[in-house]
Amino acid sequence: MHGGTFGIGEAARRAGISPDLIRYYERVGVLPRAPRTAGGFRSYSEDTIARLLLVRNAIRFGFSSKELAGFLKARESGRPPCQSVRAAGARLLQEMDEQLARMQETRAAMTETLAAWDTRLSRTPSGAPAHLLTIIPDAPQPRRRSAPVRPAKIQLRPATAVPESAVASNRPGVPDAHDETVATEADERLGRIEALVHKLAAELESVREEARIVAESISAHSKARVETAKRAQQNARDAERRAADREQRTQQRTRRKRR
Repeated sequence: MHGGTFGIGEAARRAGISPDLIRYYERVGVLPRAPRTAGGFRSYSEDTIARLLLVRNAIRFGFSSKELAGFLKARESGRPPCQSVRAAGARLLQEMDEQLARMQETRAAMTETLAAWDTRLSRTPSGAPAHLLTIIPDAPQPRRRSAPVRPAKIQLRPATAVPESAVASNRPGVPDAHDETVATEADERLGRIEALVHKLAAELESVREEARIVAESISAHSKARVETAKRAQQNARDAERRAADREQRTQQRTRRKRR
């Protein structure tokens, strides 16, 4: 351990993150549990700051906290995770390339749609509806990871209403691909919401624990102040009695001298 120790607020300031994030890192295992002071507060060192910067940069690179915790656990147990880190980094790069390809497809679709709108507007009398929203192309369907990137095919819809028979053109018993995509996206959103709820619950428990520790510390300090005040009052009363005794003895000596 290098240098002195400091509290969670100072550690957060030096690492450029929030105290709540430090507590979260401890819970998920990417940061060792901090030792406690006699008063029950977390204590950190410069080594902690170095670890926090490593974690922050790795997560910004794209690793999840769970994945990073596995790497660090393997490293601390004497099993260097270098090959796993390299493979995970390559996967992140591939996912980024796929995301960029999807964004390029979306941009191309938007460009073609705008051109189609311009064509329709040029053929529509002034003041008449052009029904531009009805010719927006279908959004590209999300693909699984590592799937090959294919050029998007843009098909413009007619301005007329679509008959129900055309909508129900799928074979009986075969689910629509769009419905499967929507269900998958809903499941993913639900998973993210559940993870957020668990995280907030853990944060709340941490706040309660911190509040309990602070309350106990305040209670201990309050009791100490009360005891100190009581001793001060008792000392003041003792001093008043001694002063009264001295005054009484002085008066007695004075009366004896006068006699």
